[in-house]
Amino acid sequence: MVSPQAVEKLTQLGVFPKTVGVNAEIFERCSTLETITQEAINLGWSCGSGQFVYFHLGEMLKDEKYKSSFLKKAKEELGSSGISSDHILEYYQSGADPGLVFSIRHGEYIAPVRKAFYERANQFSLNQIREWLGYR
Repeated sequence: MVSPQAVEKLTQLGVFPKTVGVNAEIFERCSTLETITQEAINLGWSCGSGQFVYFHLGEMLKDEKYKSSFLKKAKEELGSSGISSDHILEYYQSGADPGLVFSIRHGEYIAPVRKAFYERANQFSLNQIREWLGYR
């Protein structure tokens, strides 16, 4: 059963308001981006897993207290990725498709470094959302 607290938190975010219950179920069941991708396919959504995560995260980061805590954790967790701390912060504040924006702005990082960073950053983001919802 989906946590009523998670549904309430997602309702307050206002992301995909018609599917809040489904979104809560997805966050509860899916601990990886791959499983979210499969859920999106099964539901016939055109939204990918990264977009699904970042639409929610973008709303969460509007809370300045949460944003400060999140960005501090992100720098600590992703600091060994080969991406500078300033660029990690920029990544999370660039919008709903941070990978695309980051690739355009920071082509100086070789593709394998960027790809590995995106994978770690996206998983970190999903983990933080699941924790915020009480699923971790």
